[in-house]
Amino acid sequence: MLTYIIRRSAVALPLLLVITFITFSMMHLAPGGLSTVFIGARVRREEDRMAIIRHFGLDQPFHIRYVRWLGRILEGDFGHSLVHRRPVLEMIAERIPATLQLTIPAVLVSVIVAIPIGILSAVKQYSIADNIATLSAFLFVSTPSFFLGIIAIIIFSVHLGWLPLSGMSTVGLRDPTWWTIFIDRLRHLVIPGGIVLGLGFTAGLIRYMRGSMLEVINQDYIRTAQAKGLGQQIVIWKHALRNSLLPVVTILGLWVPFLLGGAMIAEVISAWPGMGRLFVAAVFARDFPLVMGINMITAALVVLGNLMADVAYAFLDPRIRYD
Repeated sequence: MLTYIIRRSAVALPLLLVITFITFSMMHLAPGGLSTVFIGARVRREEDRMAIIRHFGLDQPFHIRYVRWLGRILEGDFGHSLVHRRPVLEMIAERIPATLQLTIPAVLVSVIVAIPIGILSAVKQYSIADNIATLSAFLFVSTPSFFLGIIAIIIFSVHLGWLPLSGMSTVGLRDPTWWTIFIDRLRHLVIPGGIVLGLGFTAGLIRYMRGSMLEVINQDYIRTAQAKGLGQQIVIWKHALRNSLLPVVTILGLWVPFLLGGAMIAEVISAWPGMGRLFVAAVFARDFPLVMGINMITAALVVLGNLMADVAYAFLDPRIRYD
């Protein structure tokens, strides 16, 4: 297992290197040229423009700029934001806690809800429960998340007034104790975390779990276990569940980058001050150092998520060997 992890990590390093090259190259495709991004329209004097170009090294060849930028990345220096004039990593670190507060509960609730429903839907195939779960899953998977968020805000926040309209906490909360703060945060999480993110994730996971479980329970070893007289609960939860979780593990591995940078729609709709909203604002402001920093972190998490999914296969399926 250790040898496999080392090999997979060695393969991931060249992949990350390619991602850094593509990310850096994308900045040079900006409309108007790279210099317009760093200089802006307010600088009129030619000597001032040349001074800025020399300061950022824009007068150097592409490969030299790339090597210097990559060297700073390896040292942990992602540069400074062009808009906020602050270190990129510092700005990202400030937004990570808010994003994790949004995404981790959404993922946990989705897994806890989707796995039992998917198993029940497969075991009771074509039953009323299966039809309801299948219809609901298709409905929420096919509905855009931004549409769900807007409808939820209109119904629960505007018309009924049950949930907060935006933000992650209530300003001027009366008698702020740990309990009232906790309840207030939960109320703010319902729309972005529970509806915008949670419904789509849960619906998709139900479909994966149902299909995987249907494939496993029709295997010969499941019929053999049933023929030996083992109870239905033991056959399903002890023998079938472990192998049916393999596709789910793949999906969860792909969700790792989502924990930090994948909640853009939910954060923008609900004005949640997380990394996704920071990324959208950076794109519109053409703050390329900030955009590149978030892209690099997300790419590294994608590689890490795939590695974690591959390693988890060995623990779930004893037939898989990595020698």
